[in-house]
Amino acid sequence: SSEYLLICYQGYEDLRVGTLLTWADRILYHVSEGDFLSAINLARDYYLGKAKGNRNGLPDDEEGLHTVVGGKIRELMVASARYAFSEDRMTDNTHVTAGNRGVDRTSLFEDLVTTCCNASLALDDFEFLLDDLYQFYEDSGIAKIYLRQIEPYVLDGSIHFVPPRITQRLVAMHDDAGDQEAAERLIWHIDPDCLDINQALTLCQKYQLYDALIYIYNTALRDYITPMVELLFLIREEWHSRQKRHLRISNGTLSDELLVMNAYKIFPYLSNILSGLTYPSERPLPPEEASKAQTDIYSFLFHGTSKVWPSGEGGRLILTAGEGEMEPTYPYARLLLSYDAEAFLHVLDLAFEQSYFNEEGCAWSRQLIIKILMDIISVAGRDLSNSDITFVNIFVARNVPKYFQVVHMSPSSLQSL
Repeated sequence: SSEYLLICYQGYEDLRVGTLLTWADRILYHVSEGDFLSAINLARDYYLGKAKGNRNGLPDDEEGLHTVVGGKIRELMVASARYAFSEDRMTDNTHVTAGNRGVDRTSLFEDLVTTCCNASLALDDFEFLLDDLYQFYEDSGIAKIYLRQIEPYVLDGSIHFVPPRITQRLVAMHDDAGDQEAAERLIWHIDPDCLDINQALTLCQKYQLYDALIYIYNTALRDYITPMVELLFLIREEWHSRQKRHLRISNGTLSDELLVMNAYKIFPYLSNILSGLTYPSERPLPPEEASKAQTDIYSFLFHGTSKVWPSGEGGRLILTAGEGEMEPTYPYARLLLSYDAEAFLHVLDLAFEQSYFNEEGCAWSRQLIIKILMDIISVAGRDLSNSDITFVNIFVARNVPKYFQVVHMSPSSLQSL
């Protein structure tokens, strides 16, 4: 092909002037055999300083070496793509016909993507890989081959910033195949700026992919309340359904078990956010973001009455009581206590250890949260059992002396408790 001749000419011209003698000769040998991928891999080894043999003709300094060899790698990637997708190769007798065109079903197209991925990682330059190379596959109707080969690099974090047009196709590929778990796993490995937010949220809500849903709201929208509201809806639904049936959770159907499993995600979610960590990856949040997230959660969770969410026009009142029942005070904290007091109070045990409460101007305090918990059990009603109340008393009795400098209770009240 003309591209092949151009590479050969450029390489031999370098040889003629004696600047790139040995390394260029070795690369051109692979090119002359039509093996562009081996040529790219060898050039990559030279770029990384891993190639065996001498370095005759290469600059001694790293910057110069990267300039010379990096330029050659880019030339080879372009040439290899044009060679693989040339009209002759796409229609010759070695290819399987698909429609009106011949499409190579051998490993060539798979290896081309992985080779260019590795070369792009070495160069820290993904423009050709994520733009021109993808377009070759898209135009030829074999984009899935490209997507399957690049996906492992996205999942392991090697390639994090992927254009939305590619992430759309990646997510849709798994959705079309009915593999929603793979779609969810993919979503929370992609930089949120690269996601089609509407596509991802629709998919997550349709198939109840709550880990990915939380990731999108937290990272893309900086919204820490909506995931909690979504999970509170599940808890309310499961809790009132359980009370209505008068059955233990373990006697429910498969759909009941899935509902419980998803509802219980609220506890690790709250634990992570109130500990200044992302969910579900548990990476530390930036300090300012962590403080914002914690304040948002506490302000909603321990609000004295039901709240409208999202706030402003278009929001709806988030209720916890059953149909025809009066909404209680501190409805959201009360619902979590009645659902699983031990799990909820364990979350607060971890949250109390955080430096958030030591920040100047902090809107919340351990003292205030303990007061609210005591107010809740003082008018427990039928929604809290004796064991729920006991767990709260144990929590307070343990934390008052633990944080005696900032949490105060009269000796008689503490003794009574």
